[in-house]
Amino acid sequence: MAIYPSSPCPRIGASEFTKKYNVVKTNFEANYLQVRKATTRARMMFTLDYSDITKNEFNTLKTFFDNNIGTIFNYVHTEDGLTYQVTFGQDSISMKPKSLYTCDTQIILEGR
Repeated sequence: MAIYPSSPCPRIGASEFTKKYNVVKTNFEANYLQVRKATTRARMMFTLDYSDITKNEFNTLKTFFDNNIGTIFNYVHTEDGLTYQVTFGQDSISMKPKSLYTCDTQIILEGR
C-alpha cells in the first residue's frame, strides 16, 4: 500500500480534521421530521493546506495524486503521528501560483 508523501509538509495548524456523519431526513404528512444516522460510524476527513511550496514539491504531490487516485493509501498525520487509511476526497488537483517558483494548493483526504 502506498504512503502519502511526508514532504512537503502542510502548514502547521492548517491540517484540518473533521468527522462527517451522513444523516437521513424523512418528512411526514403531519409536518413531522424524523432524522437518523445513515451509517454506524463517521467518516474522517483531512484538509491539507500547502502554501509557498516549490513547483517541484507540487509536482511530487501531483504525481502521487495521479498514481493513486481511486485507491486506498496510508497517510501519517503530521500532528498526532497516527497512520490512517485514506483516499482522495477530490477528483482533481490544482495550484495557485504565488511567484515564479512557488504556489499554493489544497488536498482533501477521506478516511476509510
